[in-house]
Amino acid sequence: MDKGLPELIPLVKPAVVSLRDDMTENIKYGAYGIINVYNLTIAHDQASTHNMWIESGPLDKLNMIVAGWQVSPQLYGDSRNRLFTFWTGNGNGDGCFDMLCPSFVQVHRSITPGYLLEKSSIYGGPQIVISIQIHQDASRNNWWLTVGHPGMIIGYWPSELFLYLRDGALDTAWGGAGQAGRDGVCPPMGSGHKPDGHSDHATYFRDLNWIDATGAFQRPSKKTVETVDGSNVYDLKNYGKSREMGHWISFGGPGGYCEGGMDG
Repeated sequence: MDKGLPELIPLVKPAVVSLRDDMTENIKYGAYGIINVYNLTIAHDQASTHNMWIESGPLDKLNMIVAGWQVSPQLYGDSRNRLFTFWTGNGNGDGCFDMLCPSFVQVHRSITPGYLLEKSSIYGGPQIVISIQIHQDASRNNWWLTVGHPGMIIGYWPSELFLYLRDGALDTAWGGAGQAGRDGVCPPMGSGHKPDGHSDHATYFRDLNWIDATGAFQRPSKKTVETVDGSNVYDLKNYGKSREMGHWISFGGPGGYCEGGMDG
């Protein structure tokens, strides 16, 4: 592990829920989604992430870029919501969170990975959302992070960081992960509630799109795969397309003992 993944974070496989677009015939030059943000209370040695990611390459040398929001007391010293990023160009053998290693090039004057998100949603009430876009430029093949409405360009990951993300990505996914503490207990994810069909009850990702070679947005293909942690502390529902939400998913849960593995 690189210095960007400190001993602070237990090296335990997290409990993951996700919707992945596995149609590798569609080379993906980015991804987009809008996610709502909730306050969470978690233990010092836990972490709860809510994000989208793109990836390519063999499992042992996986290239990945991740962006979203998370709560991680070990990483930030508090239990507040943060905009976060992560990358690896070698199957977690390198890379880091946010700007903990020389990699991400910031261009925005004040917003950077690790930025504090002050406002949060209310269960059954007003929802606070952020839009997230990762896209590859056609000139230098760098991967850019854009956040918010209107979109604010935060910075980019140079293409030289990656071997298998030089010309697009094979897979994109949206979802979350709960990092268990040393006692094997996973934290709450999202609002702390499992999805029930109400967009103001559980965390969602809406307006899901991947970006094609022309820069156009495309909805997830028919080759999507849903993954839900086998310990049953979280859930994910893929609601597909609606007029108000576009293609959307809802996910999360209260947490609990989560060393039960994965269901694909």
